Amino acid sequence: SIDLSHNKKLECVVCEDNQLTSLDLSHNIKLKKLWCKGNLFTTLDISNHKDLRELFPGKKEIIRWIAA
Repeated sequence: SIDLSHNKKLECVVCEDNQLTSLDLSHNIKLKKLWCKGNLFTTLDISNHKDLRELFPGKKEIIRWIAA
């Protein structure tokens, strides 16, 4: 796992090919880029990320998006 909760001004996350089982981005609402292919989570909540412009989840990894 990776704890990004204290990085509230974070704008870019690249966590590809790390076999993460979950990714909590609820505190990172300024996020603009997220590259997260090659991990094990099947749900990703991006509902509070209005500024998100680049999202690269991979081809099959994520089964369900939670978006606004």
